[in-house]
Amino acid sequence: IAGSSSIIYNIMSRNKRERLSTTYHRILLAMSIMDIIQSSCYVLGPIPAPRESLADNAFGNDVTCTIQGVAVTMGYSVVYYNFSLAIHYLLTVRYNLKELTIRSKIEPIMHVISFGYPLSVSIAGLFFNVYSYSSILCWFDVDAQFFRWIGIGYFLAICFLGFPIIIAVITYTVWSREQELHKKYNISIDRQTRRKRCSLLRRRCCSRWRPRRSRRRSSCRRDHGTIDELLRRDKKLFKKTKAVAFQGILYVLAFYVSFGGAFIGRVIETYTGHNPQVFQL
Repeated sequence: IAGSSSIIYNIMSRNKRERLSTTYHRILLAMSIMDIIQSSCYVLGPIPAPRESLADNAFGNDVTCTIQGVAVTMGYSVVYYNFSLAIHYLLTVRYNLKELTIRSKIEPIMHVISFGYPLSVSIAGLFFNVYSYSSILCWFDVDAQFFRWIGIGYFLAICFLGFPIIIAVITYTVWSREQELHKKYNISIDRQTRRKRCSLLRRRCCSRWRPRRSRRRSSCRRDHGTIDELLRRDKKLFKKTKAVAFQGILYVLAFYVSFGGAFIGRVIETYTGHNPQVFQL
């Protein structure tokens, strides 16, 4: 909760032009808000559960349990927003898509899937009345396999399997661009060395070269300056790409740390009816 709150404060404290001007900031803001909602449900734990559920510290009723179940289901949009963020990094690093293209063509689809799908699943669960106390809080009943797997489980599995692929593509892209940059840099150094050797040979072998020496020097200097300028531009672009890729990998690793244990615990609970204590932590 504290981490997501700090992210929201960092985004909203910017000036109006930079506050929500990028797809990255909008996705991050939505993900942080939903993370606070879901984390608050886990902090409450069994408190909203009905007293007759025999859960420890249960002080609620069916209405409070249903509200918590809907909020937990909506909180899974954090997973989908995290996956959308990884796709945003992939499009930026691998395919070099511009911000305008992502904002107009891809970002609406991200919001529809990340927010709209958990919302529709939570409303369907409310309509079929499948929320009840489940191990540590109120969520879909153990018998509601359809909502657990079709509603949430399969999409979570796709995200868990898709993240390593995205990381591998981003890592390979950064590595290949680094190799390409080094190759281009070495070629430019070799060209400069050959030019210097040719100029020295011409000075030694041909005295007629002297009147044109200043003109030749100026052209070499222009060529050298152009090459150096291109190298500086490529290095700056690669540095930015590398930073974006590293930040994307950190977000993916944070996702696994946050949701890995909970996902495994829910899968075990679906088949055995019991969520191990180690995964509840």
